[in-house]
Amino acid sequence: MRATLIILVFCLAGCASQSHIATLSESRYHELLMAANGFDGNVGTLPEPILRLNPIEVYHDYGNLVIVLYRNSHEDRGYYFYPFSSSESPVGKGKEWSFKLIKRAASTDPGALYEYRRKL
Repeated sequence: MRATLIILVFCLAGCASQSHIATLSESRYHELLMAANGFDGNVGTLPEPILRLNPIEVYHDYGNLVIVLYRNSHEDRGYYFYPFSSSESPVGKGKEWSFKLIKRAASTDPGALYEYRRKL
């Protein structure tokens, strides 16, 4: 019984550590949305709200911004910012990508923020 409990604890800890995606408060969500919208990528310095996430990589996917927070040999995960000015919607990107909308965008938001998973 005790061995089963120990194994269960290790399995749960392993599953929990796979996510590596921070849950965003309302204020952090809004800060990240604005920082992603204003990030030009050529500057070399990440805006503070993105930097606080400790990203592995930040890059542009057409007009969208990808913030990679976790990567292993099979997949990477993180946040995907889709500005409404972009013509490249994350919907239909291909079967290796999956997206989960974090929050329905308000009319004043510059875009939408998704949690993404990409199979490598």
